[in-house]
Amino acid sequence: MAPLNATEATPLVKEGNNEEEENMKKLKAYQPWAFFVTFGGYFMAHFSRKCYSTVKQQLQEIAGYSPLILSEMDTVFMGTYAAGNIISGKLGDTFNPTTVLAIGLFG
Repeated sequence: MAPLNATEATPLVKEGNNEEEENMKKLKAYQPWAFFVTFGGYFMAHFSRKCYSTVKQQLQEIAGYSPLILSEMDTVFMGTYAAGNIISGKLGDTFNPTTVLAIGLFG
């Protein structure tokens, strides 16, 4: 097939193909549901976490951790976070990104 020019467009559904049109209608019906489930999951994950920097002072005062230990905890967290981003990126390129995101969100 020849490459498309910038002014050309390929339709998602070919005219006259009832099976593809029916599949597109099903897809369109699930889009709002998928959006709200994804948004709700992200919303709950975002507001249920507690920021480490807000409890850092309490860890130092109440639990007696030294500033050196707290800075080491910061370093380890950032290192594992960076490694997790690299691994997640590779998994997203290798497997279906939707599946990788769903496992990360719910698993």
